[in-house]
Amino acid sequence: MKKFACCDFTTCPFSGLPMDHMATKPKPRALVIDDEPQILKRFEAAFGRAGYVVETASSLSDAKTLAKVHKFDLAVVDLRLSDGWGIDFVPELRALHPDARIVVLSAFLGIDVTIRAIRAGADDAVEKPIAPSELVKRIEAGPSAKLPGQTPKRTMADVKHEEATKALADAGGNVSEAARRLGVYRTTLLGWLKKGDDED
Repeated sequence: MKKFACCDFTTCPFSGLPMDHMATKPKPRALVIDDEPQILKRFEAAFGRAGYVVETASSLSDAKTLAKVHKFDLAVVDLRLSDGWGIDFVPELRALHPDARIVVLSAFLGIDVTIRAIRAGADDAVEKPIAPSELVKRIEAGPSAKLPGQTPKRTMADVKHEEATKALADAGGNVSEAARRLGVYRTTLLGWLKKGDDED
């Protein structure tokens, strides 16, 4: 009987493909937080079709438990929940998942809410109602992307630049003081200000 030497294959002996190509890439995981069951079901289905493993939470307490158990690549957080403000959970969520994409949803989205979302650590703020499929498209397109049929709105970068400029003016041009008032690092403030210079 012919014997085969024990080998450490770097390619599959049958397909010829690299062994790392044969490994299954883990799916990204999303956390959707909303206190309306029907909305949760629709978002769960939409993100599932987009290739996410979806965890849902209808309360802050459930969301906090899930956030400590799983590693999330994306979190969609409703502004206000039955047991508190979802936006107040964003800093904790950001600390637990520093690389996650965090999106805040609000039926009353305005500059004040958008700024609160930015300061809390969110990457984007989106106005409700929005179709789950449209939210998936927006997330895939990037923060503050404008979808077909939407009226033009200031992007997150626009809001940051506006807020930074105002704070700098209020601080008499003192960058360090302006950063302190906004509760951000000096380098972060300078980045917000630079956005406007790049477009001139």
